Amino acid sequence: MATITLPNQLTVLPGETFTVPITIDDATDIEAIDLVLTYDTDLLDITNEDVQLGDLLDNFTFVPNVDDSSGQIILSAFNVSSLTSGAGELFKLNFQVPDDAATGSTTLDLVEELDTQQSRINEGVIPATLVDGSVTIDSGEISPGNDDSVTSPDTEETPLTETTEVAKIEQEFIDLRDITGLQSVDFVVNREAAFDNFVGFYRIDSLEGNIGEINPNDANITPEAYLAAALDNVVAGVDLSVGNQQTTTVEAELEGGDLLAPFIIANGRLDELLDNDASNDPQVYFPFVGVNQDGFDHIRLEGENTFGFEDLPNGGDRDYNDLAIQVNFT
Repeated sequence: MATITLPNQLTVLPGETFTVPITIDDATDIEAIDLVLTYDTDLLDITNEDVQLGDLLDNFTFVPNVDDSSGQIILSAFNVSSLTSGAGELFKLNFQVPDDAATGSTTLDLVEELDTQQSRINEGVIPATLVDGSVTIDSGEISPGNDDSVTSPDTEETPLTETTEVAKIEQEFIDLRDITGLQSVDFVVNREAAFDNFVGFYRIDSLEGNIGEINPNDANITPEAYLAAALDNVVAGVDLSVGNQQTTTVEAELEGGDLLAPFIIANGRLDELLDNDASNDPQVYFPFVGVNQDGFDHIRLEGENTFGFEDLPNGGDRDYNDLAIQVNFT
């Protein structure tokens, strides 16, 4: 059975345009696919021109039917010959958030049947599981009392300003923007995975993951472009890995004033990405699903100051315990 998935926990701002990939984990024998999706028209807008075929269906004939007044999208694609195999993007939906959109969360629903329309593969011959997605409209403003971010305590060595909390967002980060000087950190790393993974951190310029002018929620930004920018901003000295079924502690000094996001290299190392040999590049995942090759979430905040990582493509088993990294400020 194939699984068709929308990304979860996307966070965007009013006035922003962002891309939602629809992915499948097994496209074997697909000749035709029909999908029905509903969305909240108070929070999102889209037209027929904003819907595109994904790379997996590049040679398919495509008929989009968007009704932005009712919040319904019907996607139909077909080909004279079937796909032999593969996994990846079926469609790309480029949504716009109205400037006056209210903050809050909304679901992107892949529905099995709506009126006379059905979501099906090869007219129902191939069964499929549909996984809905979600989008959060964030104000982008600083608000106290957020538990979804990792923040540093107030110490004499690294004094904070009176406002020590950060904006409430879904993506995970370490916020040291109110810190001056150096912050000592212990990273406690635990691994429960066959893959020999590597985790590091990189500097971002906004809570949405921007690196300069490169916005991970921009449909025109490729994963390769975002990766290149992230590699230019990797934090030196935070090289986190450990043997399977083992735990280790890595000590580091972080610069105050930075906003840091994690990344995971699946079954690889950082030097493989920096050696100018693209043939050995491992897969890299960020907290921002728009620049993950598979369009899935691979990083979550699982507990108090603890990041959980999923290292397999297309969501894997979604246990987020392949690597667990607890951040302790000292």
